[in-house]
Amino acid sequence: STSYQLLLGGSFSDILQFLEKLENSPYLIEISSLIIKESSGKNVGYGDFTSPTEELSANLTIKVYTK
Repeated sequence: STSYQLLLGGSFSDILQFLEKLENSPYLIEISSLIIKESSGKNVGYGDFTSPTEELSANLTIKVYTK
């Protein structure tokens, strides 16, 4: 396996679309951690979004398994 740390930016729907692409990739991927914050740096929990188009940042650590 190989680990990667990804820093993402965009709206909540953009981040969800990226996660769906990871989920549907041909590799087995484990998400080790996921932290989503507002652009101001405040941690965001599910249901805390003021706008679906609000700019967010995400810090994502994944482990990719290969044969």
